[in-house]
Amino acid sequence: MNAQKARVLHAIPGRVRLRLTADEALGPSAASHLDRLARELVKCPQVVAVSPRPLTGSLVVMHQGNFEAVARFARERGLFDAGPARPVPKTVLGQIGAQVSRADERVREHSDGRVGLDTVGFYALLAMGGIQILRGNFMPAAAALLLNAATWVPHESTPGSAPVP
Repeated sequence: MNAQKARVLHAIPGRVRLRLTADEALGPSAASHLDRLARELVKCPQVVAVSPRPLTGSLVVMHQGNFEAVARFARERGLFDAGPARPVPKTVLGQIGAQVSRADERVREHSDGRVGLDTVGFYALLAMGGIQILRGNFMPAAAALLLNAATWVPHESTPGSAPVP
């Protein structure tokens, strides 16, 4: 049986929030599907409690020890295949960077890798520059926005790469 994919949305020691990617996790039968997964997952010796969240298609897993043991348990039983838990960055800038990286991953995932935050940023700057020109504010507003867009021209890149300044 191929296990559905699960993505670690948030992890702190002893607590992990997982988003399940299967259609059953978000459809009309989400509650029963997530309840079944929760009932099976609490059989893992490291799991303390599991809270299904049908509105978001996610599970909150309270555990002891290393989450990797919980992920292995779920994978071996065909419940889901979760990637490794990412450590929570300790600095505010690190947390912001992690959120931006996750947002870029989601944009690329939904566009089949064709668009990333660099492309979205480029077109947003162009649009804002155009709006400022229409308002008659070429200097300094539109000029600054368009110059920033020119330094952020999207190009063929690998997923997750940053724009070239």
